Amino acid sequence: MLTDNKAIILFTNHPQVEISRKRITENRSQAKNVLQAFLSNTFEVLADLRNSLEYDLIIATDKRSIESSYFEKFTSRPAQPIQFQLVEQKGCNFDERIKNSLQKTFEKGYSKIVIIGNDCPDLTPAIITKAFQSLEKEDIVIGPADDGGFYLLGLNRYHPDLFLNIQWCTNKVFPQVYENALSVSHKIALISSLADVDSKKQLMEWINRSQSATKRFLLYIIHLVLISNYLPASFYIPFVRKNHHRKRLWQKSPPVGLA
Repeated sequence: MLTDNKAIILFTNHPQVEISRKRITENRSQAKNVLQAFLSNTFEVLADLRNSLEYDLIIATDKRSIESSYFEKFTSRPAQPIQFQLVEQKGCNFDERIKNSLQKTFEKGYSKIVIIGNDCPDLTPAIITKAFQSLEKEDIVIGPADDGGFYLLGLNRYHPDLFLNIQWCTNKVFPQVYENALSVSHKIALISSLADVDSKKQLMEWINRSQSATKRFLLYIIHLVLISNYLPASFYIPFVRKNHHRKRLWQKSPPVGLA
């Protein structure tokens, strides 16, 4: 059953697949925890979005996640469990997989589709809502990522030429997609530029400057970073008083009686 002809595609993979290409930390176990935290945060955003927007959620993922029912533990956590359709990504490479996911979703009868990943921790319900609102007047909506990619793409019909000759996983992705979009339609909207996190460097930068993440979520990510034991000596931890940072008390064991 279609919900107001709107669909969100969450394009993601099992963390064991993700950590093979995303060097979030040197410790693979901690990298997996960070990626799971990002995914959990994405589902919280999608759950909050239900309060203001009707949409169907389609999770396009790898075969391993489907067979292990991996996403069920995340979709049942919010106060209102999220219903979703699970589809396997099809294709020999990223280009084929994302195109097939979009094409198959449009073939189901949806007229407005927004596709996102799980590596943009500053994504909010308001941003996704704005993307759908823009699709009322525009043909294509793009959310540029700070590293030259994109964290969100909105379409009101399938445009196969949109991904023609894209150099994926480089800082040329957004300029190339935007150039292709101009050849397809002049009705294009750009929304807020946000950071996505694919590396340790990007994770550090995001922790330092994040404005929209909740304090609880940000503190949890900092906790994961601390126990992975790779913070540089000059790194400033948000919410820690400067005199504590200067004495590095946050790295020491707690006083006797508090442990």
